[in-house]
Amino acid sequence: RAGTLDTWLVDRLTNGAVFATDASTAARTLLCDIATATWSAELCALFAIPLAILAEIRDTDAGFGACAGHGLDGVPIVASIVDQPAALMGQGCVEPGEAKATFGTGCFVYVNAGQVRPAGTGTLATIAWRRDGVSTYALDGGVLAVGSALSWLSELGLGDTGDLSTGARRERHDAGVTCVPALVGLGAPHWDRAARGAWLGISNATTRADLAGAFVEGLACRVVEVIDAIEADAGLAIAELHVDGGLTRAPALMQLQADLLGRPVVVAEEDEATVVGACAIAALRLGLTTLADVHARRTRSRRRFEPVMSADERAATLLRFRRAIALVRQWG
Repeated sequence: RAGTLDTWLVDRLTNGAVFATDASTAARTLLCDIATATWSAELCALFAIPLAILAEIRDTDAGFGACAGHGLDGVPIVASIVDQPAALMGQGCVEPGEAKATFGTGCFVYVNAGQVRPAGTGTLATIAWRRDGVSTYALDGGVLAVGSALSWLSELGLGDTGDLSTGARRERHDAGVTCVPALVGLGAPHWDRAARGAWLGISNATTRADLAGAFVEGLACRVVEVIDAIEADAGLAIAELHVDGGLTRAPALMQLQADLLGRPVVVAEEDEATVVGACAIAALRLGLTTLADVHARRTRSRRRFEPVMSADERAATLLRFRRAIALVRQWG
């Protein structure tokens, strides 16, 4: 038998009574037909994986048996959901066009695409959750390294996250330094693992603050690229970006993100939106909350950042970054 991590956990918790996964998790395996939320015979044949060994796919809140042993006898397993869709629910993004980004090791952007499967091109179409036999879809785009990239920069002696997010924006623009922080390649919408990072425009007048500031600006520009690609794929306008994760505690970084997006960035009330979302799915099934109550979570935030950068400066910064991306992708 073969399954995903949730399959293993459910199997262990139920003492082998249930061997199943949920639709949101199955959708991330490259083996699932997300239009029907079933295993695809064509894809399984392509990867030489027998259909018979795979776990049953259930709705996200269809129930996954009851615990047996572990001091939890009889406790029901009401729901199972993979991490990023759970964060989408936890941020209250239950209507089409509502988006969240989790800033951690990488930055993962999800937008609720509604109940019609989107045709992702630069981004990935997936199942956010499936309830009562109906899938809610999402578009997913990732920046592969954000927190890990900042850790690398810190190891070079260019400062910690707080220093990086506040460092010398004005001097950086005057110096004309641009950075593509593609330390492990480029994710959405380029999907170019061979691409590598670069600082462009440096001179003997370039300072440590210029390098650090350009690096952080490059990370924020990558998130803008992902948002733009998702909007194009979904045909939806994203009015504001709801964010969670450890790096949302760097206020200047969040302000820079709002400036370059040209839209508000709203920091979640709780850091662990994934846990909140998983609990919300279960609570909906148990009748302990309503979708309207979950949606109302969007109004509860720790902080809201409004863009203050001028439209001309934003356009010039993003144009310079797009030119840098084109150069980096030609390298090697």
